[in-house]
Amino acid sequence: MSKRYVESTQFTDPWFRKLSPEAKLFWHFLTLHCDHSGTWERDDDYCKYLTGLKKSPKTLLNELGDRIIELSENKVLLPKFILFQQGKTLSEAKPPHRGILKLLSKHGLEMDADGITKPILNLTLTKAKAKDNLTLTKPLVTSNSNSNSKGIVKEGSVRETNPEPPDEPTLPPELDHIGFLAAWDEWTSYRRERKLPPYKPAALKAQRTRLARWTNECGMPAVIDAIRASIANNYQGLFPPRPESNSPKLNQRPIDLDYANALD
Repeated sequence: MSKRYVESTQFTDPWFRKLSPEAKLFWHFLTLHCDHSGTWERDDDYCKYLTGLKKSPKTLLNELGDRIIELSENKVLLPKFILFQQGKTLSEAKPPHRGILKLLSKHGLEMDADGITKPILNLTLTKAKAKDNLTLTKPLVTSNSNSNSKGIVKEGSVRETNPEPPDEPTLPPELDHIGFLAAWDEWTSYRRERKLPPYKPAALKAQRTRLARWTNECGMPAVIDAIRASIANNYQGLFPPRPESNSPKLNQRPIDLDYANALD
């Protein structure tokens, strides 16, 4: 299960003390539900569902001031999140950092010399020019890219956001949800801890297809609860969520789609 550091002196911070109770709760929500790059892909309804907040996230974002950066209408960045969780430098030599570097590339972000995350100013590099100047076999940091030896992109560098690897199955739109992505990250971390084999592309595609069907039948909160219940109960596979009284009954047979690896 994913864990994050929390500042023990937060409630004595003058900035935090001046926040309204709603903004304090919202700040905690952001620090727990942003991805590992510090980016929250906005889902205001889900935020209200989890927190019970009455104020709109837009109002609360304004109250947080420069502690957040609104990247777009749908994305919010906590610029000091990586600095607090990981320090000033990231390295592709460290497996946990590779996932963060990939997220930075996905969102068009970089870290400056002080470890602050911010948007890359120029993302106009064409694919043809990228092929001439960059080796795009790794996300964000490449052998010829404008980066230092520890994997941090230098300020002013130019880079194209990398597409998903060709063997990575497309994520169904039903699962493109910050709550699901966080739960799935916990599930894959749990499987690594159990030393269970990673999903091959065919198995991953089948798993995602079934999870998307469960989402349509039972709703996203039920699917997230089902994933976390499997972790809590030390299961090797995922069980269908219990349907609501007005939902069609699901086949209750547990699944562990490792068997689908045989399809490869």
